Amino acid sequence: MVMNGNTSTSNAYPTHDLPYPVETLDYQSGGMANTTLGPPLSNTLSPIKQSGSPHPAIQQQNQPLTVPQGSSEPVQYPMEDFLLNYFQYRYEETVNDTKQNKKFTPYVQFQWCLALLQYSFQLGFVQRYNINCNVLPRILNDVEMKKNSTIILEHGIKVLSKLCDLKYGPAFYLMGCLYSHQLDLEFLSQFYENDPVARQIFPKKDGLTVYKKLCSGVQLKKILPLNDKKALEFYLESTHRTSDLLSITFGLYRSGVCLELGKGSDADLERAMELYELGWRDYKDQLCGYKFGLNVLKGKHRSSSHANDSIVVIKDAIKALHDVDTQQSLFELGKYYDNLGSQEVSKQQQQQQQQQSQDFLEKENKALMYYFRAAQKGYPLAIWKMGQIYEYGLLQCSVDADRSIAWYSKDMGFPLNLLALSGWLLTGGGSLEADEWQSFQMLERASTSGIGMNTSRIQYGMAIYYRYGIGCAVDKEKVRFYMTRAAKLGNSKAIEYLNTH
Repeated sequence: MVMNGNTSTSNAYPTHDLPYPVETLDYQSGGMANTTLGPPLSNTLSPIKQSGSPHPAIQQQNQPLTVPQGSSEPVQYPMEDFLLNYFQYRYEETVNDTKQNKKFTPYVQFQWCLALLQYSFQLGFVQRYNINCNVLPRILNDVEMKKNSTIILEHGIKVLSKLCDLKYGPAFYLMGCLYSHQLDLEFLSQFYENDPVARQIFPKKDGLTVYKKLCSGVQLKKILPLNDKKALEFYLESTHRTSDLLSITFGLYRSGVCLELGKGSDADLERAMELYELGWRDYKDQLCGYKFGLNVLKGKHRSSSHANDSIVVIKDAIKALHDVDTQQSLFELGKYYDNLGSQEVSKQQQQQQQQQSQDFLEKENKALMYYFRAAQKGYPLAIWKMGQIYEYGLLQCSVDADRSIAWYSKDMGFPLNLLALSGWLLTGGGSLEADEWQSFQMLERASTSGIGMNTSRIQYGMAIYYRYGIGCAVDKEKVRFYMTRAAKLGNSKAIEYLNTH
């Protein structure tokens, strides 16, 4: 594991202990020790595989590979051709930047750093190729693979450390991600989407998805030890690099979350809100805008611009969530108007508002509008809420069983929708006839859903169905099983049942 590099140099970034020394990086000397390598690949070769003319490295790969003498044959891991082409492209670009142009271009070197981190965990690569993308004369065994992987990984961290020494914003942010063990795929995907050559190398249909999968293979626990304090320091440092807007916006959000949750420092909501507000007002970052607006509407009214004017702050929060225009932000606005204002509004104020019928109707209309827009964008909770609205006649809407059922049916992977459909199947409604067996099947499906909204009501419902044999045979053991699960989730009726039976 790459965790023990405590060496430092006089050029190292002074605020942080860099995990590796900053040194001259020689890209022709990183091969496996005591291993005979094939001839180096030409730096003039195109990294893109041409039809009918495979990349030279792939031609070498297709040659028979020998097995180490006196050892059992190791497992051979697959390696996609385009992945090899991509590493070759990054390698040649870096050599051209460093050796031929005598430069250390931060963007080029950062892309090289990413490739090294990514490919150090690609078993198909480290089994057959070295850091210079030379094909090895034989596939490596597990011990040799680990050594090869470590060489590639350590070199990637050295490049990253040097980029931090040069105060390159994305490098600070990535170092923060490594220390927090929280890789940011959206941040990394920006470097793929802004690279036309990379987009040609990866599959055209789902290249971004494949690239994110490549990034997801990075095993963060094997790179740096978890250190929330250092992570926060690097996140904050990334926000000071005014020449790089990407690292500023992502850094503001991550720094805000760390401060809000007390990761790497004492919880400091006021400072977190300042960062969220800065990220939204100055850079229009959606994540910052969402957190700023959401926290204000939940009663966290601190604002650097209008600290003593809660009405202005609430209006700013509403505008932020409206302008962010994501499914989550629209749903939160629906909840806000549904509750007739923020949590800071007193009961007396709510009563006064309800007496003003026009104002009351406007708020309900806005709640319905935002719920509907969030549901249109596919937000599961909003879809469920629209089903509830037509099931119970909420927000000035009439009860409409068919509309309710239609909304619930739009997302049958969501447990609350399955629970609601089970209820409609039990009673019947609109054009849907009652069917106890199908009602039970729907409820059982809800209880086994993998989505993390398996509420106590679902577990309690399963217990009731088994208790009275609704669509199933009576089963006392299963009654107790589901009552216990519901009780653990805090269901008061289940707790009462277990205490009396």
